[in-house]
Amino acid sequence: VTTFDVDNPDGDCDLGNSTITASDDVTISTTRTGDLQNGTSWLIMDGGDLSTDSALRNLQITADCDLDSPLITLDGDLQINAGTLDTRETDITIAGDFTNSSTFIHGDNRVIFNNTGEDQTLDPGASPFFDLTKQGETRLTILNNTLTVASTLRINAANDIVDMEAI
Repeated sequence: VTTFDVDNPDGDCDLGNSTITASDDVTISTTRTGDLQNGTSWLIMDGGDLSTDSALRNLQITADCDLDSPLITLDGDLQINAGTLDTRETDITIAGDFTNSSTFIHGDNRVIFNNTGEDQTLDPGASPFFDLTKQGETRLTILNNTLTVASTLRINAANDIVDMEAI
């Protein structure tokens, strides 16, 4: 198990623009003191489970990965490039783009798109969502594929902000 434990009484852990690649289980804990500052960093999961109580910037899946947290918050993008991302009922909040080039298992979870500054894109691949929510005033553009939502599609916004287009 790889553990990032942010426990710095004098400040935060700043990842800057780093790339961290993990091929085993990763636990990120900030429950004591300090915060994880993500900059433009990428966490690349090349296998194993991911558990975190802190927001991440960008997450890339390159081999089978299971989520083991009640909520994963991404301040940036989620890319599923290879393998399977199994959410195991983990809710995911995304402020960036979602790109699925492999397999996404929704686990009866909720995926929330909530960027308030820039438009977002969703390329769902061939995988369905269970519960999909779009919040905020930015546009969500769905690319390349048919979007399948097994349970609930929520659009919580004042404007018409969802576009579907084939590229």
